[in-house]
Amino acid sequence: MVEKKQAIFDSALELINECGFHGTSMSQLAKHAGVAAGTIYHYFESKEAMICALHTDIVDKLLESLTTSDDKNLSFKERFEKRWKCIYQFHIDRPHVLRFYEQFVNSPFYFNYPKRKEIQLYFSAFFQEGISQGIIIDKNPELISGLFFGSVISALKMKFYRKVDIDGSDLNDIIDMQWKGMII
Repeated sequence: MVEKKQAIFDSALELINECGFHGTSMSQLAKHAGVAAGTIYHYFESKEAMICALHTDIVDKLLESLTTSDDKNLSFKERFEKRWKCIYQFHIDRPHVLRFYEQFVNSPFYFNYPKRKEIQLYFSAFFQEGISQGIIIDKNPELISGLFFGSVISALKMKFYRKVDIDGSDLNDIIDMQWKGMII
């Protein structure tokens, strides 16, 4: 059953990237995923529920990746760099996720979606830690989080959409520029 649900999610990512939320029908999704239409409704009561579940799945996987790669024995700066690179690599490994994510956060689904608070709190807590330690500027951690995540997304857009060749040195430069803008 897990395989069918994952096939639905994988197909949804592809189709939504091609056709958008409104242009992707459940019957089209079922055909693309190789499942019966009723199978989709076994897992999800509606297309909206499936889209929100897909976003939840993505966020859960990202948070799991971030959590498992975090090492509290490292300096705050090293943890900052590691998180940045973890988010970047997560999306490099899943190229369809970025476009889906952009559609999702700009849709009505996002504003009533409880999972968005979880990821905001996760990053805000991390930056609050840096503020409390006197390492980074004492500004709203939610704003710092948005700028942090936005820099990763900008780098990914350059790579995916503008086809800019970004190597490891470039990534380190981006991270360093952002870090220097935050430290005390």
